[in-house]
Amino acid sequence: MRHLKTVLMLGFLCLSVLPAFSMPAGWTNARRLTNDANQSLYPTITCNAVGNSVFAAWADDRNGYWEIYFMRSFNEGLTWSPASNITNNATDSTCPHLHWYANTLLLTWLDYRGGSADVYAMKSADDGTNWTDLAGMSGQVTNVSGRGNTGASFSRPFSTINPFGTHIVWADNSSGSSKVYYRRAVVGPVVSIKPDSTAATLPAIATLNYGMFPDPTLYIVWEEAPGANSSIYFAMSADGGITWTDGNGMPGSYDISFKFNSCAACQPYIFVSSDTAAGVDVGFIDNRQGTDQIYWEAGRTDAGLTITWDNGMWGMDFCAQYHNHNGCGA
Repeated sequence: MRHLKTVLMLGFLCLSVLPAFSMPAGWTNARRLTNDANQSLYPTITCNAVGNSVFAAWADDRNGYWEIYFMRSFNEGLTWSPASNITNNATDSTCPHLHWYANTLLLTWLDYRGGSADVYAMKSADDGTNWTDLAGMSGQVTNVSGRGNTGASFSRPFSTINPFGTHIVWADNSSGSSKVYYRRAVVGPVVSIKPDSTAATLPAIATLNYGMFPDPTLYIVWEEAPGANSSIYFAMSADGGITWTDGNGMPGSYDISFKFNSCAACQPYIFVSSDTAAGVDVGFIDNRQGTDQIYWEAGRTDAGLTITWDNGMWGMDFCAQYHNHNGCGA
């Protein structure tokens, strides 16, 4: 199995607009969830709307090959269930992403059971006790990407759910160049978000999961390196994934990190607030000052139709300020 990029940045782990319980002030002590001599990688975590049920998954090679393991807590993380192997296939399953919405747990991951990497998915309607494919068939899995191309390399798939469907993004080079792809599962074709990409990878997707009114708008960010550098690109769809724009009503995508020469931005994560005035928040890794650091960029929405990106010190102006002084080049 080829080595995949490890997503080092654990973004906004669990944000809720329905705080029905009170957490203690500050952060809890770190709690070890795995205790095995073999490696455990690619952690992903989510919670229900009120935050009292917490779910975690990761890739684990304790059986001699990579499998997806799962744990859950029904008391805000104080105690956890035993780890369970939920992929259970004698080929590599890795790079999981876990998402909760409206009593549904959605798991996406990379799986090699077909002889090459494909994006697979399962869901659970009972907090992870039983798992089905996306069509509801017990004990089955859904091949979302369906590439079957031994030369394809895939990034970690990300997913989200809203009242308009289940939405999954990933990157692969089955066309000869690495591009970001989207599918509204179970129906809908595989769509290339930016067809002219040559080195796009590590996409993340978000939508307005909780709000007073349902909203079909989807937001995607990804890492792209057209040359020696990489930037963070953004695209959105106001019609549930049918068409994609740059956030200003124009077809295509938008570079929100504004790289210069040796600057590199990578591994983005995105979150959408329930308040449209708060809008879209993107976190990413950036080495514009010579070392990898965590950056944040904020996009504020206008009724979900256009995006205005924050020009503060955290975003594009920060790189411009250091443009001639800290290795960003001319």
